[in-house]
Amino acid sequence: MNFNEWLKNEESIISRDYFEALLDTLPPYGKRKVKSYYIEKYRYYIKTHPQEKYEQIELNINERAYPLIK
Repeated sequence: MNFNEWLKNEESIISRDYFEALLDTLPPYGKRKVKSYYIEKYRYYIKTHPQEKYEQIELNINERAYPLIK
């Protein structure tokens, strides 16, 4: 389970578009608070799921190295 899947389960965020639409309804100060909240959530995820972090990084590296292979 990567961070996006974990976040969908924890916070009921359906998609990135949903998150962006939510941010668009907020004033600038609210946007900063929400973004800092999710930065803290990511730090928590890394502490509680260290193995998944490395798998996700490895996957991102492989996707960059071999973009045409899927």
